[in-house]
Amino acid sequence: MMIALGYWNDWWSALMFVDKRDYWPLQFYLYNILSNVNAISSGRVPPGAAATIKLPTETVKMAVTIVTIGPIIFLYPFIQKYFVDGIMTGAVKE
Repeated sequence: MMIALGYWNDWWSALMFVDKRDYWPLQFYLYNILSNVNAISSGRVPPGAAATIKLPTETVKMAVTIVTIGPIIFLYPFIQKYFVDGIMTGAVKE
């Protein structure tokens, strides 16, 4: 399960190896959205190109967190019985 979470949260590989937008994973899209919002709100944009827009950065961070964690929360109850069985099988019994 931890390996699956590692693959689910991996956006770095897409940043390094994927050139086409059609092949980007969900996590990389979310990373892109978050970095664009942070860039605009910090003022690192060309003058006049959205300098007057005030974006809700905290709201965007919370929305990205929910989109990232949502599928894991909904999937975990179905996988939990296998996770507990694996722990109990490997436990030392006396």
